[in-house]
Amino acid sequence: MTADGPDRQCLAYIIQLCMAETMGRMNSLANTVTARLTVGVVDNESLRAYVDCRRYLQYLSFRLQSLTNRS
Repeated sequence: MTADGPDRQCLAYIIQLCMAETMGRMNSLANTVTARLTVGVVDNESLRAYVDCRRYLQYLSFRLQSLTNRS
């Protein structure tokens, strides 16, 4: 699928919203992991979720960059 003009702008906006939501989730997970580490608990599930969010954010960033770089 190719997007032009307003469609491209709409897709870019949706990707930016997804990125903002993902960054919020990452912040929440980081706070959870930090809080648990301060009491000596390693939370592998939250760490794994954080890494997944980071990968998704990288993917979204790549998609946004490729969308905005097209002429």
